Amino acid sequence: MNPKLSNIGSRGLVVYKEGTKTGFKYITEADWRAKGQTLTTPALQDLARLHVLVAPSVPNPAQGQPLSYFVNFDMIAQLNPVPAAPATPGAVPPKLVTGPEWSLIVNDKGTYTELPDALFDDLDAGSQGNAAVLVRRGALVASIPPNNIPSGSFCVLVNLTGLAR
Repeated sequence: MNPKLSNIGSRGLVVYKEGTKTGFKYITEADWRAKGQTLTTPALQDLARLHVLVAPSVPNPAQGQPLSYFVNFDMIAQLNPVPAAPATPGAVPPKLVTGPEWSLIVNDKGTYTELPDALFDDLDAGSQGNAAVLVRRGALVASIPPNNIPSGSFCVLVNLTGLAR
């Protein structure tokens, strides 16, 4: 088993997308904070103020742009949310996309970090644990608490395949 799995962290990410090696990819909280690109965009702030949990942006295949997904950690109760400001009328979701296929844009207490799929590692087969159970049950986004099995747990799960349906 990959030693990083026990260090994913409560804000580490496990992503499910059909068609990948095991279907699951992950990035530790420390890695995404160190390697992600910080964004400053009013549209992202609007999504946070609107209390949006998760939202896909529209890709532009003609320009080779992937689909990005906004994930608002502030709206996940187990991650100690920050009170949001009132919504801005007429807010429009962002159309920010980078990376080869998809990316996540994470809001964590007002810091917006874009994480292209290339930053994520494949999760070893058989290491999906609770994440696989939640995907089978149709979860789109979930905060998985720690347990005594250090795989597919103690992370934030994002089901890209479910969001794309």
